[in-house]
Amino acid sequence: MHYLRILDRGTEIFCAVFVIVPRNMNDRRLMDYNGWGQDPNHDYLFLMKLAGSRVEVQWDPYNWGDRTMATAHHWLCDQWRTKGFEHLGTLDIVDVQTILKERV
Repeated sequence: MHYLRILDRGTEIFCAVFVIVPRNMNDRRLMDYNGWGQDPNHDYLFLMKLAGSRVEVQWDPYNWGDRTMATAHHWLCDQWRTKGFEHLGTLDIVDVQTILKERV
C-alpha cells in the first residue's frame, strides 16, 4: 500500500492506493463471483480517500464523480500499467493540475 497526497486547485487529499493482483484461477473466480470479472490481464487498483472517520474507496476512476479524484485515479492506473509503483514514495504528490497541463 502506498500513501499519497493528491493536489488540485485549493485541494489537498490524503489517500492510499493498493492493487489486488489475482495469483491464480481460484483468485480470478473469486473476483468474478463478486462482480469484478475474470480478465486475465486485469489487476484491480483501489484508491482510498482518507478523510478522518469517513473513508471512500473506488476501483473505477469514473465512479469518483469529481475531476480531482478521477484524474488522479486514471493517472495512477497508467503508472501501474507502465512503471509499477516502485518509484512512488510515502506521501508523494499527485498534482492534478500538472497532469492536466494546467500548470507548467
